[in-house]
Amino acid sequence: MEILPADTEFRRSQASTLVNQMYSWRGYSSGFTVEDRPEQVTLVATDSETSAAFGTISVALDSAEGLLADEAYREEIDLLRIEGRQLCEMSKFAVDKNMRSKRLVSTLVHVAFIYAYHLQKCTDLLIEVTPQHAVFYRHLLHFEPAGPEKLNPRVNTRGVLLRLNLDHAAEQIRLFGGTGEKSRERSLYPFVLSPQQEHEVLERMLVEYDALQAAA
Repeated sequence: MEILPADTEFRRSQASTLVNQMYSWRGYSSGFTVEDRPEQVTLVATDSETSAAFGTISVALDSAEGLLADEAYREEIDLLRIEGRQLCEMSKFAVDKNMRSKRLVSTLVHVAFIYAYHLQKCTDLLIEVTPQHAVFYRHLLHFEPAGPEKLNPRVNTRGVLLRLNLDHAAEQIRLFGGTGEKSRERSLYPFVLSPQQEHEVLERMLVEYDALQAAA
């Protein structure tokens, strides 16, 4: 498995297909397109031999344009901004239902975390999910409620706003990362990368980020 940035039309198309398949399967509005936006990074998990895609996740940094969740939760998010929190938002998280595993889901989330926390210095990760899926994020990744249930107009279903303190996530990764089935911890943190693997991923990200900055 490789986790690559969706920095080509082909990979963005792969990510869009995965997101729309998942939303359609769950009965939500679909027709989404993963776009090339300067404040957003999209990652795609692919087979290193066939290039087939089986997972994707997007992380958008807070900017003058705001976040997607501002549409329903502007008041709640503005309070975090006033506190000086550096926000980012996770969206378009989709995994092929035939390939879903703890390791795949955890690794995708971890690489997104590395980008948001270590590279961009974000303090909090926000996500809008349905009330049913909120249980997954709260129990397995330690997200906390950040807003009441409201209509999410983008997918035409009820949603809730959740927030993950990234300092807390970093501590969980330090304690449990890479321990897998040997750990008694019941969250997904044992299935993320080990601290050494995290360091290696960050080093590669820094090289690529510096190259992009130099070319800009």
